[in-house]
Amino acid sequence: MTRHGDPRLADPARRLETLFERALRAYHHDDLHGGATALTESDLDAALVPIAASAYRNADRLPGDAVIRDALAQPLEFLGEGYYVIALAEAARRFVVKYAKHPGAVPPLAAPDPGATASWARDHGVTAEGLLHPAVWQHLRAFETYGELFVPCRVYLAERARERLVPRQQRALARFERIVIVRSLEAGGGRLRIRYPDGFAREKRAPDAGLEVEALIVQGCVTPCQRPSRARFAAGMPPAPGRSNSATRSSPGSCGAAASHTSTSRS
Repeated sequence: MTRHGDPRLADPARRLETLFERALRAYHHDDLHGGATALTESDLDAALVPIAASAYRNADRLPGDAVIRDALAQPLEFLGEGYYVIALAEAARRFVVKYAKHPGAVPPLAAPDPGATASWARDHGVTAEGLLHPAVWQHLRAFETYGELFVPCRVYLAERARERLVPRQQRALARFERIVIVRSLEAGGGRLRIRYPDGFAREKRAPDAGLEVEALIVQGCVTPCQRPSRARFAAGMPPAPGRSNSATRSSPGSCGAAASHTSTSRS
């Protein structure tokens, strides 16, 4: 349903486009409606998946899978922590690696539970109930939510993790595999070696042997907006010449946490 009085919907063509967008979003989210209790067939996939895959490939600037897997074998630098994920940077600062840090939401500055050290030794991309973690789904579906603001990402999933998913989620994930957003991690998963800052809580650190992972989000680096100095801002002056407040492409030497929809902050 559209909202009455919305000036953006005054044009009938725009109204129809908005209705289609909402219907397609509901389709990709496998929303149940009309009293339905289960989904069986995805009749529109044959027409929609090739279009989505083409758009994704045109936007994807991440390195190839082999390059990413090689980079994951090297130590990664702790970049930031959100409520649901921890973000890491690879050595060349070409992309950010994220993983679901805990089954639930944990504030970055919250004191870790001393008795839960084992839960921080692995990722939680697949829950005990056989569901993909909501943070992973959020990244998979970001292109529908953020449109042109979407920062292309991939999800690398171990086969053993995929097999633990309930049938409905396996079927939903297959669509994103055909769009090529979901890629294969090593069959049994892998381990990430992480370099932490001195002040990071030891209870939340991965073991020396590495963090056991089965589901990883890989997202391109973004360059944070340049900010004017506090004095110039207070005086109402524009930024100094040569400085811009608009976002720019990332460079190998600069890597902000590519968290367009999952904020991260150092603890």
